[in-house]
This record gives sequence, C-alpha cells and structure tokens, in this order.
Amino acid sequence: MLALILSKAKVFKNIFAKENQNTNEKIFMGIFFGFLSIVGTYTGISISGAIANTRVIGVAVGGLLGGPLVGILSGAIAGIHRFLIDIGGFTSFSCSLSTFTEGVIAGLMSSRFKKNTNKIIYALGIGLILETLQMVIILTLAKPFEVAVDLVGIIGIPMIINNSIGISVFIMIIQNIKDITSIEATHSAKQSLLIADKTLKYFKNGLTLETANKAAEIIYRSTDFNAIAITDKSKILAHIGVGSDHHLPGTFCKTAVTLQTLKSGRMTIANTKKGIGCTNKNCKLVSSIVVPLKDGLETKGALKLYKTTAEILAQDIELAKGLRNLFSSQLELSRLEEISKAAVKAEIRALQTQMNPHFLFNAINTIISLSRTKPESARNLLIHLSDYFRMNMQNNKAFISLKEELNHVKAYLIIEKARFGEKLNVRYDINCSMEYLIPPLSIQPLVENAVKHGVNKKVDGGNINIKITELKSFYTVEVTDDGIGMDNEKLEEVRKYDESTGIGISNVYRRIKSCYGESCKFSIESTIHSGTSIKMTIPK
Repeated sequence: MLALILSKAKVFKNIFAKENQNTNEKIFMGIFFGFLSIVGTYTGISISGAIANTRVIGVAVGGLLGGPLVGILSGAIAGIHRFLIDIGGFTSFSCSLSTFTEGVIAGLMSSRFKKNTNKIIYALGIGLILETLQMVIILTLAKPFEVAVDLVGIIGIPMIINNSIGISVFIMIIQNIKDITSIEATHSAKQSLLIADKTLKYFKNGLTLETANKAAEIIYRSTDFNAIAITDKSKILAHIGVGSDHHLPGTFCKTAVTLQTLKSGRMTIANTKKGIGCTNKNCKLVSSIVVPLKDGLETKGALKLYKTTAEILAQDIELAKGLRNLFSSQLELSRLEEISKAAVKAEIRALQTQMNPHFLFNAINTIISLSRTKPESARNLLIHLSDYFRMNMQNNKAFISLKEELNHVKAYLIIEKARFGEKLNVRYDINCSMEYLIPPLSIQPLVENAVKHGVNKKVDGGNINIKITELKSFYTVEVTDDGIGMDNEKLEEVRKYDESTGIGISNVYRRIKSCYGESCKFSIESTIHSGTSIKMTIPK
C-alpha cells in the first residue's frame, strides 16, 4: 500500500524511473528504504517473544533497485533500529543481523536483477531466499534453541511466502512507474517531432517576429499549455495564450525565469507565480518551463511554456527538452544554410574575379592588331569583350538562364577565335529550352578549360563541341575537345576536384553539388593525345 501511494509522488517517480541513480539519490533511497523497513517492524505482530513482520521488504527492494550502497545503508538503518528497540525479545540480535545481511545480499544481486527480463519473478525468488536465510540465522543465533525452533515453526512459512510476494509486488509497482514514464517520454518525443515538423519551414528562416509567432501558435494548438512565448536575446518575439495582454511582442523580457535562462543558457522551471517573476500583479500564469534556443553554443533566445496551475509534470519537462533540442537544431541548420549560400556566392565571386591577365592582354593585342586592317572586326571584339566582362562580374544572381550562360560562353569563344583563327573550331549542339535556369558560370569555365588546357596546347589546334540535351527528368551538358588530353595519373588528380588542380572545374563541381546534391552527376573522361570530355547531368 505504501509503495502504491509513494508511486504517485513526483520525487519518487523521478528517482525510481531512472535505470541508474547518482550517489545523492542512492543515499536518499537508502534512508527511505531503511525507514520503510522500520515501518515494517512497527506494523508487525508479536508472537512468542518475537515479531512477525514485513521489515525485509524495504531492505530487499532498496538493495535490488539501488545496488550495494542502498542495500547496506537501508539494512544498517533497519537492523540497528531492530536491535535497539525494546520489542522482539530474544531474537533482537539475530533479526538485526539478518536484516543487515538481507540488505547486503539484495544489493549484490542488483546488477543481475536489472539485467533479468522477468524482474517480478526474479524478485519473488530473491525474497524466498532472503527470508529463508533469516529463519536460518534465527535458528543459529537465537537462544534458547528450542524456543527458536518453535518460533520459526509458527512464523517461518507465512513470513517467507508473504514477504516474498510483498517484494515482488513492490517491484511490480516500481516497474509500472518505469513503464508509464517510458510511455510518457515516447509520447513527448513524438509530440516534439510532430511540432518540429510543422515549424521547420518557419525556423528555417531564423528567429524573427514572424517565424516565432507562427511557431508559438503551432505549439499552443498542439499542447495543453495555457501560454507559449518565444524570445530572442532581449525581446519578446511572440506570446500566445494567457497573459498576451501584457506580455507584448517587441517589448523587453522582464520575467525572472526568462532572464535567468538567457543568462545561463540552461533550462529554468518555476512552480510559483513569484518564481516566474512577472511584474503584472494580475498575471494568471503560475508555473513555467523556459528552455534556451541555441545556435551551437550561443543562446539565441528562449522558448517559454506556461501553465495557470502549479503542476509541472515530468512529461512537460521532456516535451520542453525535446522542443529545445529540435528548435536549436533548426536554428543551427538555418545558420549553416546561410553559410553554405554565402560560400557558394563567394566561390562564384572568386571564379568571376579570376580574370587571367594573359587573356585580357591577348584580347587587347588582338583588337589593336585589327583596329587598322579590320576596324569593324575590332569594334565587334570590343563589344564581345565588354559583354564578357559585364557577364563575368554579375554576381548578384543565384541562377541565370541557359541563354545568358551561353551568351557568356560565346563572347569568350569569339575573342579566343579571333586570336587563333582556324586553329580553334567550335560546334554548338543545343537541344533544350534556352530559358532553363542554371547556376552562373556553370559552362563557361569548362569551355575555357578546354581551350586553355586542351586545344591551345595542340600544335595544329583542334575542335570544341558544346552539347546540351533535354531529357525527361534532367538535362545533360557535355563539353568535349580533341586536344592533348591527360594521362591516367593527371586525370585522377583532376577528379579530386580541389583547387590545386585549378579553380575552374573544382568550383563548378562544388557549386552544382551544393545546388542539386547527389541527384546531379559530374564526370571527366580523358585520353592522352586524344582529348577530354566533361559531362554534367542536372535534374530538372
């Protein structure tokens, strides 16, 4: 009966639900089960100068649940008490020793007990062994022996059976606490995931007035809390529910629990109106859980879950922890996504500003040489050079049309062909919509690579083929040249796609992988003295 009553108390539920307790909790358990055994002594029945009692239940259960420390402590408390009290007559010492021994043995059996799949039957068996041991100790130590035999004949079987059942029932109740706690934790975890799924699209954009308000509304509708609030480092971003008349978005955080969480970066729980620390005397909020919202190690804000009663349940705390972890992860992912976007933009800028001075000088020299003999051609080249650099410096777009990208390619190739004449031949094979959007500088660097490292290094020049094909679910872009090619060693080095082998190809590779993930393909094939082919497959 005591076990059933105590199982409803929050402090006992929190301790018993754990698989392993810390030292302070074990000391608390030892004292608690020791006093529970003392209650078992006082509620016993006097028989033939001894006591038929339930004292073993406390020390046995304590030892099994808490281990040797709890078993020794509870056994010592109950055993010393049994020895010192003026009841029980000639069995005082033997019962005192047996109580302590039972606590020690139960503690030593704790690890096996916890590993056992059927703990209730195991506890019943341990109870039978411990109580049988107690009867043996009474027969061994209690004097006179004849009286001890008579006593054990009367109390032996009833105490062995009843106390063994008592131990197993106590364990059954404790196991029930663990099962309920596990179910509550599972429910809280599921609830957290459902809420996180609904709020992902908002927190993906960071912590703002709009995203906080949407998220708070979702949490409020999905839980039993009376109010939900979200703050940044200093101000309330959203407050939905009770207290929204004075906890106004845009105002500075004032409640004590919020300020404490923002300062410490740790969860804060308040079970009283005074603990919340709201300055409004008419505020109906009585209890709260405040958890920090972090981006890595930095506290970006706080999530506050309020109730109008003083009852903060274990599942409420688990739900708050789950939301804290999930929302913090979302905020961190949001930041990482921004970093990724910035990195991609930086790579584009790096590629755009990678203007080979030789290309510029050669282009200018070509234009100068044509300015007298072919002024119109020189004028056209200047226009194409201007277009090339203008498109090369456009770094404010994440995507451009295929038409714009090909114009960039053509401007580059017209300038290069003016230099090399018949040594450079280009063929376009375009079979797709020209309005299809791709990341800027996805094709031009590949073409430039074919010119610089393939065709131009060949004595008699060569051909470059640019082929773009639209298929059902993807586009293929292929840049092929019949230049000097690469041997296998050089090819493998280029396939590492790092900047040591050139910024052009590696940059294109990283950016399309960043944009399209594993759904895009990028390959390089090359044969020495025969040429190189670079192929991209981009999903629609």
